[in-house]
Amino acid sequence: MNVMKPRVYIETFGCQMNVADAERAARGLRKAGYEITPSAGAADVVLLNTCSVRERAERKVYTRIGDFRGALTAKKPLIGVMGCVAQLEGNAIFDNIPGVDMVVGTRATDRIPSLIERLQGGEQTVVDLG
Repeated sequence: MNVMKPRVYIETFGCQMNVADAERAARGLRKAGYEITPSAGAADVVLLNTCSVRERAERKVYTRIGDFRGALTAKKPLIGVMGCVAQLEGNAIFDNIPGVDMVVGTRATDRIPSLIERLQGGEQTVVDLG
């Protein structure tokens, strides 16, 4: 039986390092059988790749999460925050931003597929800062 992997949308805020991290995450997800979609509306998983150096980028992430959680769609995507904001704030993100399911630190990009699987397996939230 062929199980469909979720479609993943990655939105990047900030610096060139974030762009490179997003490309690395997309490669790893594709390799694990996930489809990268250019549309947040078609996604089962939304990853927001963040930059803490640029304050405006950090504020935009908070706004975007509200957009995704407030969308009038039957299907609410899993939402992950990755990048340096995730690395710096860690578990505090769950308290500060309602609706986040996953926090992925800067050195955990390659483990995103397994983190998604943990959420699909029933875990409420997952964090990997290692």
